[in-house]
Amino acid sequence: MYRSIDETMKSSLQGLAEESPGALRFLHSVASRERDRSVTAVRVIAQLADVEYREALDLAKRFASFGCGRYVVGRRGEETRIEWFVPITQMGQAVAGIQLQADDAEPAVRESATKLTIAKAKQLVADAFHTTPESIEITVRI
Repeated sequence: MYRSIDETMKSSLQGLAEESPGALRFLHSVASRERDRSVTAVRVIAQLADVEYREALDLAKRFASFGCGRYVVGRRGEETRIEWFVPITQMGQAVAGIQLQADDAEPAVRESATKLTIAKAKQLVADAFHTTPESIEITVRI
């Protein structure tokens, strides 16, 4: 049985999300899940947060220090993991209003966050297809 996220935990999660883009990516990814997981391997945290394993270990330890779960070191073939005390979907929803800065986003997201003109879009498409921008036609439907 899960317990509810209290205000202290919520504020700790928000602070972590503001200082760590990886934590924010992880929490955003779990916010929209339909079902909660009771255990998450650190390997999975690393994948969802798009961080190195070592940083995912630190995130798991921080979540445990906030009271979100219990950090468990892997033994006898079991993975290092966190056993959640609170619903991880609620953890994600607690930071729902916090957005990644363009510098912290993936390169594709960073590119889309900048202003894109038709000429620049044509050049990008032309480069991708090894052709000239003049051969590219872009139609905008509104």
